[in-house]
Amino acid sequence: AFSLNGEVVKTQGIVDLVDWGEQFGDKSTSYSWSTSGIATPFYDPLTGIALPIVAIGAFAMNGAVEILIEYDGNIAVVRGDKLETIASDRHNAKKASEATQFLQIGDVVLILNGINPNLKWDGVKVSPLGISSVPGAPIIAEAVARSGEVSFSTRANEDPPYFIPGKFILKTADNITTEYSYRMTWVNDSGQESEGGGISNLITDATVDATAIDKGYFVLVAGLSSPEAPSDDIIGRWLYRAGEGELGWGRITYLPGISGDTYLDINPVDWTTGEVMAPVNWNLPPPMAKFAAFFRGRAFYAGNPENPTYLYYSHRLSDIRYGGSGIEAVAQPGNTVQIASPDGGDFITGIVVAGDYALVFTQETTHMLSADKNGDPIVTPMSQTVGCVANRAAVSFENKVFFMSKSGLYAFDGNKPVPISSAFSSMIENMPQAHLKEAVAWTDASERRAYFSVATGPGDSNNEVWSVHVDTGAVSRLPFNVLDATPYKGETLV
Repeated sequence: AFSLNGEVVKTQGIVDLVDWGEQFGDKSTSYSWSTSGIATPFYDPLTGIALPIVAIGAFAMNGAVEILIEYDGNIAVVRGDKLETIASDRHNAKKASEATQFLQIGDVVLILNGINPNLKWDGVKVSPLGISSVPGAPIIAEAVARSGEVSFSTRANEDPPYFIPGKFILKTADNITTEYSYRMTWVNDSGQESEGGGISNLITDATVDATAIDKGYFVLVAGLSSPEAPSDDIIGRWLYRAGEGELGWGRITYLPGISGDTYLDINPVDWTTGEVMAPVNWNLPPPMAKFAAFFRGRAFYAGNPENPTYLYYSHRLSDIRYGGSGIEAVAQPGNTVQIASPDGGDFITGIVVAGDYALVFTQETTHMLSADKNGDPIVTPMSQTVGCVANRAAVSFENKVFFMSKSGLYAFDGNKPVPISSAFSSMIENMPQAHLKEAVAWTDASERRAYFSVATGPGDSNNEVWSVHVDTGAVSRLPFNVLDATPYKGETLV
């Protein structure tokens, strides 16, 4: 979109991605727009005001790349010359500092704004990020004694008409105190589990008919179905059993869907699949977050309105002891690091990943995020005087991070923040300080440039683009309005 000379390129430069056709501007301003093609969706005919696209992102899946945008409180996918709305009635962001962040992790893209509940999109459906509810408590319907080893019949006219072959639970004369209870977890299509659900009633083998001694019995577990799943991405349930010798909650079977209501437990007293239920709070969903980053197998979240100095992080993907993907789950309060300035009055403003390290910013400080040999996060202060004004105001390029601070533009080379241009430092100091958080940064690899869209005037609308050549340090300014940018198939969408 911009040349090495810092100019808007007219040939093969900035062009409309889609010809929306009938376009309108503010009624107080005169515009000359094409009237051909598909009528624009970015216009409110009641007010006569054009609706800004405040956020843009790209989602790669199965070899295709789709574009997501945010406008007028809607999240939509651009498909040809049409928009497919995937989420609506969200906060109606008017400027860059309020806009949504799109972050792809694996085969889903996170949708975060720090105001509305966190969402994820898999290319087909939108669903909550994490599972906030739990299944109800199962009901032990009965424990029935039977003789010897059997194979349960598949014929409905036989008693009992069950389909599971196997052995009865062994019962002996000197073991009459084995107790059973059951509980479930939800499982979504990312493999993430919920917290453990309600606990069933208790049954003791002492209550089983005495004729079962030296023989066996089975336990019929009921009440496993649910009228509806907590979200569209729920695909099944794990059933756990607590048994002899305080073995804990051992996973015994997977129940697909949400409608299967009964399970016939014929498993030996000490048998499990080898998996145990996660500790309490292990599978909590992430806190509401304004932005996130994926670094060294963990998802990091920040911008929580109630705890703005907390950096939350997920379990490692390679070390998930209790099943699940690990991307969504954030244990609280264990998986947190508090980031603050020396005076204690600051808060996290951004996270950006650059190669083998990441930076966590407040308005006044810069911290390096790395990991120890066990993969646990390490946060090291790098500057106590230079921070970043906003999450969108930082971008990485070839293991460097370019960002806007309240005192100027900086490049972090792995050791410390280095000022880029004294001229930009003077301009930033003279800009309205309340507008600094509207800054948006992006890079163009082919032109080897980092760009910053800023609001330099009395209004809070971005009105200039500053261009920095990453090799020479050459800088230039352009009168242009950009609210967000993203790489797309070798080009940049703005």
